[in-house]
Amino acid sequence: AMDAYTAENNGFALGDIVTIQTVSGVADFQLVAIVGFGDVDSVGGGPYVMVEYEAARSLFNSGDEISSIVILAEDGVSAGELVERVTAVLPGGVEALEATEVAARQTEGIQEGLGFVRTGLLAFAAVAVLVAALIILNTFRIIVQQREHEFALIRSIGAARGQILSMVLIESLAVALVATAIGIAAG
Repeated sequence: AMDAYTAENNGFALGDIVTIQTVSGVADFQLVAIVGFGDVDSVGGGPYVMVEYEAARSLFNSGDEISSIVILAEDGVSAGELVERVTAVLPGGVEALEATEVAARQTEGIQEGLGFVRTGLLAFAAVAVLVAALIILNTFRIIVQQREHEFALIRSIGAARGQILSMVLIESLAVALVATAIGIAAG
């Protein structure tokens, strides 16, 4: 069986031979059902294929192990009650979970798995900030060099070195504030 979204987008119809790639190789199956999940044609937006138990064991080299089973409760049976009933008949070392707990565990696993992406992005941001700082420093050096004659003239009429330094720092602060405001406004 295959999810309706994948079947429709790839032109599959009942009776077609579908090739499936798994960790143990490639296998061909006849499409015997096209399924939906309530009002949704696909779970998670990816292809979803269902095969018989024996075929799944050979495709995924799982031996006698089953990683998960999904059980739908009858009307009037709560998720908590279903978990209690299933837990009562499970062997030791096997657990029954509500869908919300399974989703929470999967979310946690995904967040842990993507932690390196956050670290990588922070490293790139740090490099970008460093490069920007060096460019700004170089720009101000060039501006100060171009204005040496102006500073000499101001010194000749009695300005102290500290006053010129204060003037340059105030100008730098003003440019930084305006640039920051523009950057924040522009996004």
